[in-house]
Amino acid sequence: MNIVSFTDWITGMLTSSVPGTGLQMIYQLLYSIWQSRNEWVFKGKRLRVEQILERALAYNLPQVEPRQKQQQYAQRMDGMATLKVFFDASVRPGSGTGMGMVVQDAEGGFMAAATHLSEESFDVDVGEALAFRWTLSTLEELGIDDASIFSDSLNVCRWALIPNASLSYLNI
Repeated sequence: MNIVSFTDWITGMLTSSVPGTGLQMIYQLLYSIWQSRNEWVFKGKRLRVEQILERALAYNLPQVEPRQKQQQYAQRMDGMATLKVFFDASVRPGSGTGMGMVVQDAEGGFMAAATHLSEESFDVDVGEALAFRWTLSTLEELGIDDASIFSDSLNVCRWALIPNASLSYLNI
């Protein structure tokens, strides 16, 4: 195979003749990129591309078996929106507030992910609310208007259960 771009490499990995090998390598690369991003954001330590690739190739991420079968999860999702969006926030005093979201299709397959870092450190509840606001704003920019949104923030979840809840604090 003639690899001339990152897209060619990913395609080659996904169509590898050894089941799971290509996908495993992609997971290792993405995990290594995520870890180096955290080192840069939280420790101010920036890695070179070569170091990131070396780490990715050195890692052997364990294959984790799901706690429940996908079919059971899909059945529980009946009647919900086609897309599932998970978001969270990470607050580090003095470092900032990080926000992240992952979009999955109805079967739980990965579709997209995004992160955002605010240089301001907020209270955890404010950080979670801002992450919710940022997630909704990002979904709107992507043209996604039908999605089930999941969070571990109790305040955001409680607010979402209020009938006719006002979006004013989200500024949307």
